[in-house]
Amino acid sequence: MRRRSTARGSRGWICRCFAEAMRAWLDGPVFRRSPLTMSGAKGLPAELEQRLAEVGKCLANGEPVGEALPTAIAGLNALPPTAISQVAYKVADTAKLYRRQPSDDWFPDLFRKQLTHTEQLLQFPDLRFLFLFHYDGRLREAAVQRLADGLPSPFLFAALAWRLNDWVEPVRHAALRSAERCFPQTDPKIVAAAAEALLLRQDSWGRWSDERNAVDAAYQRPDVARALALRLAESITGPSARVLRKASRSEVLDDYLLQLAVEARQPSVRVVAVQFLTNGKATWQSGWQYKWVDKSWGCERGCLRWRSAHLRSSSIVRR
Repeated sequence: MRRRSTARGSRGWICRCFAEAMRAWLDGPVFRRSPLTMSGAKGLPAELEQRLAEVGKCLANGEPVGEALPTAIAGLNALPPTAISQVAYKVADTAKLYRRQPSDDWFPDLFRKQLTHTEQLLQFPDLRFLFLFHYDGRLREAAVQRLADGLPSPFLFAALAWRLNDWVEPVRHAALRSAERCFPQTDPKIVAAAAEALLLRQDSWGRWSDERNAVDAAYQRPDVARALALRLAESITGPSARVLRKASRSEVLDDYLLQLAVEARQPSVRVVAVQFLTNGKATWQSGWQYKWVDKSWGCERGCLRWRSAHLRSSSIVRR
């Protein structure tokens, strides 16, 4: 009996140790990391991360964010648009863009005014750019509604486009109204730089429907088409040929195909442009499909699905 009670006590001690170890593991950095970090994406630049942490400290303490905000927004503007889906959660975590939890030290709060996130947004208008990444959908909607002018950088253009695919329907509707205001006023070079990143990614977004028309309308601006063709011609590396195929779903680049076939620095871009001009139609990948290898055995294989559209009639094509 003594041995049995000793074993039972040993098992209880082992279970308690295991439970404490699991609790420490769950509270550790592995499970505190955002979906960005867990997916292996790169983090933010060190200077931007420091500025966002300062903003987050002010937001958590209910203090004005005026001094730290301009440098944080400048750091966001410097980010590439290709990083929008990778750094969004990192920005929100670093800047503490979530509902402020009540502090255990409540006594000092009785003698000082603490600003809420909504009050901060009303007091500092530039917070609308940072609150595009807020975890609270109401504040994301409020931030989107305050966008009225042209967007200052390709990253923030991509951020507003990403909000068109938000998981909250009212945020998507507000983003659509803001995009209809802001996209026509945005500099064409900014739109073209963002288009190079978004054209390769936006087909995988599954929440938006009619909201996509606002982005497509921005791509079809003649000045944006001119800027995008210039970027494709001058690019040395990168998936410019894939961007050309994606952009050719509309007719905006038809008039620049001859220029790209002659002047593009990447051979792959010249090849695609020559193919389009020779065949008289543009082709692009529209997804995947399965083809039978052997129906009797139920064997099939995946292959690319392609779509095509005839080029706009021009003197180049007619010759």
